[in-house]
Amino acid sequence: MAFLDHVGIPSQNDPIAGLESELAELKAKSNGLAHLIGTMSVTGSDQAGAVSVTVGAGGNLLDIKFGRRAMSMLPTQLTELVLKLVRKAQYDVAQEMRTALDKLPGSGSGTMDLLASFLPVRPENDTRGAGPRA
Repeated sequence: MAFLDHVGIPSQNDPIAGLESELAELKAKSNGLAHLIGTMSVTGSDQAGAVSVTVGAGGNLLDIKFGRRAMSMLPTQLTELVLKLVRKAQYDVAQEMRTALDKLPGSGSGTMDLLASFLPVRPENDTRGAGPRA
């Protein structure tokens, strides 16, 4: 046992100390990611200001607001607009979630591919980005 080990300071050649350090770093990253995901949300609204929706990390609807313009819309138009905005916000928050998860070790694994298969698809009228989901 090296002198530094004896006084509680691991030597540079101690593989356990290296693993413990890596584990502490991973734990810090995962705690930060958990906080980020816990507070993640996306808000989307139409250009006319009729409807605004906010969805959380899991794609759940957190808030919906109707502007004055919504009162002049037919119920079927309003329903269509709300659903369109919710789908777009769900897609956007899923992409943010994927970006956050890509920072974790193992993100290039089959597990991420499996997760990606459950993410919402890009809404039909959304032309942003480089194409369909991976």
